[in-house]
Amino acid sequence: MYYDLFTKYRADYQVDRLLEGKADPAVIERARAAGFDERVSLMGLVSDALGGRLREAVLEERAVEFAHETLVRMRDEIAAASASGAGAAAGGVGVDTAADVATDVLPDAAPDATDGVLPFLRQEVSALQARLDAERKAGLLSDEGYVAYERTLALADRALRLEAPGRSVEFDDVKALFAEMADDLDARIEHASAALDNAFRFVEEAFGSGQEMLLLVTDLSASRYGMAFINDHGCERYFAHNDALLFHERGADLAERINRLDLSAEE
Repeated sequence: MYYDLFTKYRADYQVDRLLEGKADPAVIERARAAGFDERVSLMGLVSDALGGRLREAVLEERAVEFAHETLVRMRDEIAAASASGAGAAAGGVGVDTAADVATDVLPDAAPDATDGVLPFLRQEVSALQARLDAERKAGLLSDEGYVAYERTLALADRALRLEAPGRSVEFDDVKALFAEMADDLDARIEHASAALDNAFRFVEEAFGSGQEMLLLVTDLSASRYGMAFINDHGCERYFAHNDALLFHERGADLAERINRLDLSAEE
């Protein structure tokens, strides 16, 4: 019964189109006229669909961060091996770790290190796969860790496949593949941000700042991935409505405390 209603409401309210900012005016009017149970069910559908998009964006962002760290480490190992092989004095290559990996550009490897990319790349793939298998076997592999390993291994695999007779794989090739990965992340974050904004806009148009807005803000606040996304990328509507709800709660609490005072008591 519940599943049938879930399916019906999801189809009737076109939740995916709603999150894309394409809610039909008739859908908004139906939401306004809906009863309490239907409104609660609708907000559950919106929160679930939105939460899925935010979760995917956060997992992909963590994966790009992990891939960036892996490539920076590999670059430094290549540079160190090249310097050692050439009899150069020992010296580290600075690691440029950026907070916003989506726009970060990987630093160039040492000029004479590119010929050694493939052995280091294969070594990194072997190490990552071993860590992935060990964590899975031990029951320690989280969803975040799995996505990070899989995306980084896929990136390395694409780089290895560039090898061909008469063509070597250089670190610049790996950087180019990483740039594509970061561009895909940018698009996913933009898509998730738009969905978040559209969800608030729909609730504002259909219900104003009523209990439905409270449900949306509460669900986001209780969501690990929802709050991770909002903390990293912001959402003006979330903060505005959250502040308004907190102000209302403080006011209601103050009113309750005042009402508990017996001002008519005789001294």
